[in-house]
Amino acid sequence: MSFQKEAQSVFNSPPAEFADYLQQAWNLTRKLHGWEVNFYAPSILKYDAEGFREPVKNIFQSISVTGWKCMLMCEHCKGRLLRPMHSATSPERLLKLGEELYNKGCRGLLISGGSDLNGAVPLAKFTNSIRVLRDKFGMKIAVHTGLVDYQTAKALKEAGVESAMIDIIGDEETIREIYHLNKQPEDFEKALSDLIQAGLEVSPHIVVGLYKGRVKGEFKALEIISKSKASNIVIVALKPLDTGELGERVPTPLEIGRFITLTRLKNPSKKILLGCARPGGDHKVKTDLLAIRAGVNGVAFPTQEAIKYAERIGLNAKFSAYCCSFI
Repeated sequence: MSFQKEAQSVFNSPPAEFADYLQQAWNLTRKLHGWEVNFYAPSILKYDAEGFREPVKNIFQSISVTGWKCMLMCEHCKGRLLRPMHSATSPERLLKLGEELYNKGCRGLLISGGSDLNGAVPLAKFTNSIRVLRDKFGMKIAVHTGLVDYQTAKALKEAGVESAMIDIIGDEETIREIYHLNKQPEDFEKALSDLIQAGLEVSPHIVVGLYKGRVKGEFKALEIISKSKASNIVIVALKPLDTGELGERVPTPLEIGRFITLTRLKNPSKKILLGCARPGGDHKVKTDLLAIRAGVNGVAFPTQEAIKYAERIGLNAKFSAYCCSFI
């Protein structure tokens, strides 16, 4: 049976059979990863939960190297994710802003931005500034890369970037209609390979429900990551705020939980994380609890219910004010 057919079989399994898969995922995690779970709350977003204390106010910040501009304006974002970020559209401004933030207590940065017409965040001209921020101030640096080429990936590694994040899309229709790109899943696979070959620690992301809330190319994306040497996988989900013209359907907590379970079964040794983006409210509570039961190694911005549940079932919870990609 092919990877994708087997994945669909697990994902669509009847409730009793899925319960067995869920237990297998839990057992695998405890056997190979122990009883620790990491909770992340980087100060790029406001967060308050019992048991979490930010060591320094605004210790982790995000910067867009394109300001609010994005050439693609993907359907699930439309550039809105760039708006809360600090703007630094030149290498000189990035260096100056980084120093200003450092003097205010910041010790880690997510450097991101809108995509160019080839699907890449234009980071190449910023690598020298990143190197200075690392060498002079000891900043921890994570980047969103998009469809980066090997030369840029190598330059980011040499600049001291500690974590590179990239969405992996496994469906051509999703790439075309949602990302507005004339690319193939193989292009995302190559970008992931180039990042790993350059020596970067890579956190590939899968967005569950990216195609109008439906699970469509996620199994192919998982296959691409599973056969790679990436050490972790970040699962996020389409949010109601992000839908707009896409319609109001979002993946259910059960769909997200099933996909996380599948991810663990296919990747026993990789770290699996539930990332920042997912629907809120009661949906988030149910998603978080299922994610923990499915054996995630970490959760970004966990609900209070998730924190208490982890403690109740005997997990050793650790908190971090940095991005989960630094696992």
